[in-house]
Amino acid sequence: MFVSSCTDDLHPEVLDNIFFDDSNELKEDSTYYKITSPNGGETWEELSTQTITWESSGNLESTNEYVTLYYSLDGGAGWTVIDNYESNDGSYSWTLPQVYVTNATCRIKVKQQYSPYIEDISDGNFTISASGAQSDLINIINANGGEAWQEQTSEDITWTTNGDIGGNDVYIGYSTDGGNNWNDVVNDGSGNYSEETNDPPYTSRWDETANNGSYSWTLPNFSDTLNNCIIGVWSSGNTALYDMSDDYFTINCDPNYYRIMHPNGGETFQMGTERYILWESGGDVGSVALYYSEYGGDSWYSIDDNETNDGSYVWSVPTLQSDNPNCLIKIEDRSNSGWLDVSDATFTIADTVIFDFDMSFETGESLGGWTFGGNWTADSWDAYSGSKSAVCQGGDGTLSKTMTVNSGVMRFFYKTDFYYSSCSDYLALKIDGEEIFKVCDPTTETDWTLFEYYVDSGTYDFEWVFEHYYSSTYARIDAISFP
Repeated sequence: MFVSSCTDDLHPEVLDNIFFDDSNELKEDSTYYKITSPNGGETWEELSTQTITWESSGNLESTNEYVTLYYSLDGGAGWTVIDNYESNDGSYSWTLPQVYVTNATCRIKVKQQYSPYIEDISDGNFTISASGAQSDLINIINANGGEAWQEQTSEDITWTTNGDIGGNDVYIGYSTDGGNNWNDVVNDGSGNYSEETNDPPYTSRWDETANNGSYSWTLPNFSDTLNNCIIGVWSSGNTALYDMSDDYFTINCDPNYYRIMHPNGGETFQMGTERYILWESGGDVGSVALYYSEYGGDSWYSIDDNETNDGSYVWSVPTLQSDNPNCLIKIEDRSNSGWLDVSDATFTIADTVIFDFDMSFETGESLGGWTFGGNWTADSWDAYSGSKSAVCQGGDGTLSKTMTVNSGVMRFFYKTDFYYSSCSDYLALKIDGEEIFKVCDPTTETDWTLFEYYVDSGTYDFEWVFEHYYSSTYARIDAISFP
């Protein structure tokens, strides 16, 4: 196992190239790369040719080894390939990219071409300076640096021109990565597809707009806040005449998040049963991976590594050796492991769980406020808890109740027997008229099944709707709990 650095309380100095041998003794390794230039503090001009140098030792020393070289314009958060198959000879002549805006957060990375992919990164940031080759005839006013715009809103890009720029139209482009890649701003109605370039403007694909000093731009949808954004305006008649934002501006995004609602701490799940994992999300999140921990988050076991982000998952609770009060759930975006949430506190997986119910339709329970519409009634033919349950059979009907609830999980158990699988027969739950749950299969009698749903505090109309096609079909409801 390789470790990039090591410190302790008595020796705060950093030790590079450290590994543990088979006896777990800490030793120094002689196999490494070390970038020597640029390694922090240098200033290189855009489009100039500079020499990247590095050292290597041990098994990497041979020039028969190959490396991949990268540069970063954001301190190492993102990387662009310089050369993906360079001989390990310790130097590389690099023609720097055009950055348009002086950038003081640049880094270089050298990485072994093959496993175990040993690498090194510049110890500090260096600067790529803009050369000032832009025209004085075009002057961008907005966004010219320091602005904060929001994705999927409209903003006015404004500029002035001074003198003859070779025509009456301009190209407008934007970059979100410090000038590495560019896209068209102007949309003539056909959509801006396949228009990215690293050599702007893309004259064969970009649309022109009138040189009238203003263009209303509807910003695209992005996944993360972007801090290194630039606007460029070019004369369409002479693209050597152009101007760029003087400094970076920011495009903010709607927050990307997940929030676990259940279990979120304090619940008890019974081993071998099916329980709902519930969450909410926002922003540009996608499919998720779900995990559980038996050890308070020290280690994680997979539940499902590719689940649709629909806010709920029916989990077959595992059987453990004994009751465990140290369990947690984690939800993680499959495309970005930094977007995640973990239960706020631990919950318990136990051998036995006893539910508290607000309504089981038993003799003596108050049915005040409950409306048994259509063919809904309560009988003692079957029940999840006790001897009675609500049932609708031989006709349509709605069972309803208006309730004021706290924030939390409402649940109920249901049992059905349907004739057709085309949803001619179905049972649905509606909350304030919105369909939250619907079941219309299987076409055989089911066992009692749990449904759970998170509600915010408030007053709601809860409705259980049964629609039938065949007279023998039915739906039963029992053991309802409100938060």
